[in-house]
Amino acid sequence: MTSEGGKTVPKVLDGCTGCGVCVMVCPTEGPSIIVEPIKS
Repeated sequence: MTSEGGKTVPKVLDGCTGCGVCVMVCPTEGPSIIVEPIKS
């Protein structure tokens, strides 16, 4: 986790494939991580 502008932001590791398992496992109400495709 890192802190940016007063918000705690998860650190995305190199092995992340964007599968969304972290969202299903994280015990918070509402999305704690939003996975968006890179637009290039």
